[in-house]
Amino acid sequence: MDSEEEEQMFTELFEEQMAAAAQDEEHMLILACLSGLYAESAIGRRGGSAPGRQKRKPRQRMEGYCMLYADYFADDPLHGEAVFRHRFRMSRKLFLKIVPPHKTERRQHGGRSKRKPASSRKTTQSRAGAAQSPKPLPQSAPPERSTKRRKRARAAVRSSKGDDRNAAAQEEEEEVASDASSVAAGGASPTYSSPLCVPTLHYQLTGYTSDGEEIYKPIDDDMSVLREYDDKDAKYQAKLARRMKLPTLDMSIPSSFLDEPEMVATRVAATKTILRAAKSVLALPSSIDGRMLPRCSGFLIEYDEKSKSGIVVTTADLICSRKSIDDWSGRDVHCPNAKVYVHLLLLDSTSVEGCLICYQKDYNLAFFKISVGQPIQLLAINRRVEYAQEVFLLGRDESLYLTIGHGRVLYCDRNLNNRHHYMNVDSTSPECVTGGPAIDLNGEVVGMASIYAREAIIPSFIILKCWHFWRRHQCIPRPHLGLKFSAIKFRSVPQIDKISREYKIEDGLIVQEVSEGSLAEELGVRVGDIVTSFNGLCISDTVELEHVLLRMSEDHFYKGKRLNSKMNVKIGVFHMRNRAKREITLSVNVSESGEVVLRGTYISSFDSNSQDGAYRDIFISSY
Repeated sequence: MDSEEEEQMFTELFEEQMAAAAQDEEHMLILACLSGLYAESAIGRRGGSAPGRQKRKPRQRMEGYCMLYADYFADDPLHGEAVFRHRFRMSRKLFLKIVPPHKTERRQHGGRSKRKPASSRKTTQSRAGAAQSPKPLPQSAPPERSTKRRKRARAAVRSSKGDDRNAAAQEEEEEVASDASSVAAGGASPTYSSPLCVPTLHYQLTGYTSDGEEIYKPIDDDMSVLREYDDKDAKYQAKLARRMKLPTLDMSIPSSFLDEPEMVATRVAATKTILRAAKSVLALPSSIDGRMLPRCSGFLIEYDEKSKSGIVVTTADLICSRKSIDDWSGRDVHCPNAKVYVHLLLLDSTSVEGCLICYQKDYNLAFFKISVGQPIQLLAINRRVEYAQEVFLLGRDESLYLTIGHGRVLYCDRNLNNRHHYMNVDSTSPECVTGGPAIDLNGEVVGMASIYAREAIIPSFIILKCWHFWRRHQCIPRPHLGLKFSAIKFRSVPQIDKISREYKIEDGLIVQEVSEGSLAEELGVRVGDIVTSFNGLCISDTVELEHVLLRMSEDHFYKGKRLNSKMNVKIGVFHMRNRAKREITLSVNVSESGEVVLRGTYISSFDSNSQDGAYRDIFISSY
């Protein structure tokens, strides 16, 4: 087999392989190696054979190509965009647009381009068909928005004038103008819109390399064509961005727990319930002196048709600039003058400023009045919430997307750092649901979510009781007992059994903290004692206690009393240390400010002698 037949056979094999896997990197590297071996064997027959001819040097072109490809042109290149631009004086995308990836790989692996013999060119051209007629380059992926530097670099690339792509781009421009005029006129978007066409540049075939590869170059060198392409590209990107914001195409919308496999059984019913209630879930951002405060949610509990106004209830955390872990410490800082806005999603996402009516630190509630031009759907409220009941916590995030938490009301005591009226929920919900409604499977509100520093809800009957109290008396007072409690019924069954057998007590509240200097402390109430009754009523848990205290406050005000006045509360106490049961009367203050319960402390000191002299150690103890 002579050299020409061998070269022709290799050329045919090379073209078949390249046509089958032009975009496959592995195949390209294999073919590049074969091409390098063939080039070395073809040149090796002459190098150094004639007297006086210098022997060919091993230049490792194949290794150099592999390193170049791995450094700049691989899918995960070693060097980034900045190094590529410094090396080639243009961006990588522009480079691959001028010389597409499959053309670049073919041209580089063989080193220096050589012109084929006439017979080889004739064979190649016969296989290529009508090779001399220009043909456009296949469409590439939609280009990204160009920078000024890329626009200057694209001077090497031109597009043909008056082609069908320019007509499609002109149609896109007309649609943009039509959209703008329609929006300016206050109307909806056009009924018909042109298809989303990608602007592209065209090339023409100019020849072949020594390996039979096609060589392309821009059709013309008109700078106006490039500028026109950049304009069309910018409009294309703008329209693409608008389309991707459509709810049907937007992939940035977060998912919810309903998408989890374990929710398949209840997904249909839960989805309908949540979507009905979601129409009344409001987003409430707030700020003070330009500084953003915690973002919360809320919902309407009242609407006045005559004044076109509504009452929004949310958590007092919305206007809290400093939140303490312990609710009883009195260190929370609230800002009543904070600016609060309410997003009304049913009214084209209108934002109105909320006017603070009142807030209550003990119950962590805040009520705002807003102006509403049309009636808004009010959620039905269920005053009864049961332990182990399934609830959904609803809220709105920064993008006004609906956020959903799911869990059950736990049959357990709330954290001692939390107020008495909270009911714990086994839910890991985002913080933005704080202040949003907690609904049952029927879509009725059973409470309000409170996620900051806790996973709990505020029962709906506490919320309504506070609001009705404010409407009658323009305040929401609460008796300050100076005590923190936990319920016997939430203890373990063996512990309840032991208390029942030894002390003959089956229900009541266990004293967990006694405030320093309080009347209860002076009357001998200590941590571990059991309170069996309040004004003759047996109380089984702290939520029920708060309901009773609100009713006591109502009776106190009906008698003509006012804020910061004294009220007598009779409590039955069982002292665990001496097994004595008695009834004491606490004269407590009825106040609207948050109750502070702090354990007493004292300083103990003693002298210790050492070889170097005497020193004093001081310890702070608590009881």
